[in-house]
Amino acid sequence: MNIYWRRQGNLFSDLVPEKILIISLKLLGDLIVQTPVFAALRRAFPQAKIVVLCDARFTDALATNDDIDAVWGVPFAEAKRARGVVKLWRKIALFVTWAYRIRVSGFSRVVLMDCNDRACVWAFLSRAKIRAGLAEQKLAFLLNYKLAAKEGSTDYIEFYLRIAELVGATDFSRQTKFPLPKNFTQPVTGKYIAIHPGASLATKRWSTENWVLLIERIARIQKTLRFVLLCGPGEKYLCEEIYAALRSEALKRRMILFTERPLVETATAMAAAEVVFALDSAARHLAAAVGTPTIALVAQWILPTWGLYSTDDLQFALAANVPRDAYDITSISAAEVARLYFKRRRLFVKRETKRALANAVLKAARPRRR
Repeated sequence: MNIYWRRQGNLFSDLVPEKILIISLKLLGDLIVQTPVFAALRRAFPQAKIVVLCDARFTDALATNDDIDAVWGVPFAEAKRARGVVKLWRKIALFVTWAYRIRVSGFSRVVLMDCNDRACVWAFLSRAKIRAGLAEQKLAFLLNYKLAAKEGSTDYIEFYLRIAELVGATDFSRQTKFPLPKNFTQPVTGKYIAIHPGASLATKRWSTENWVLLIERIARIQKTLRFVLLCGPGEKYLCEEIYAALRSEALKRRMILFTERPLVETATAMAAAEVVFALDSAARHLAAAVGTPTIALVAQWILPTWGLYSTDDLQFALAANVPRDAYDITSISAAEVARLYFKRRRLFVKRETKRALANAVLKAARPRRR
């Protein structure tokens, strides 16, 4: 058992298990990419209580993760919706409420996954003996274990694992994960391709016309394959635009709009897809985490830090050569994407066959109810 000493007055208390707090205040995709950190800490501290604190909008990303014991969702969005003095009061109340909760929880180690002044103060107020994070931030003096590397100096999985190393993790794997619930009903049946046209920034998106051309090119050859359109909150209109722009009624009948569903349902739909087409968004990371092949359309300059995945795992990226900090991917044509799909489809089908066989074996091995 991994343990630490907690001083109470002049005496030492009994040995108690580690309590580790991971503060991650970034977006959904970052949480999924950080799952190797949670796994590494669980291997290093198998008896510890591991808690992840994140934005309340993204707690579903970790709801099924068995490497952590609890997810604390901070409702930042509610405070931001207010105006004037009310907004200021809510932000102060939010900060104090969570500072108190963190302080009384008795964490032994606190690790900050990104640069954030508020998180630095929370870590300091926690009284944890080990407070780890990035050295390149204004309140880094409140931390006692610091990583000198800057964001962008390496790919993000490696970067996050180096932060985990500060608090004692040693056994690392780059595999991200999003465990699916057991006995969860498959929301979409049959053979299909999944398409997620959404992204956090409009500049990262591909045009409706290109999506339509891609679907039509694939549909002309794959006569029975269906297409599932997925999206996140507030992105339903993107799928509806693609559907409305299709010129063939027969093709429309092969489309399934699976929009604005809970994250676990979206992940389950991705898991059964032949391949997922996505952009530079959380959808790409979610599909990789459930083990589904992806073809992602991204800007070339992000690949050193956000490439992350290997073609050996059937994770492919088509990159547009644009200036740094630009995301315009319109130079990637539907014909180019379709060529990559057909070139690699044999591998996608082979993977699908293996998975179906494995599922059949597992089903046959289950004891039958009498």
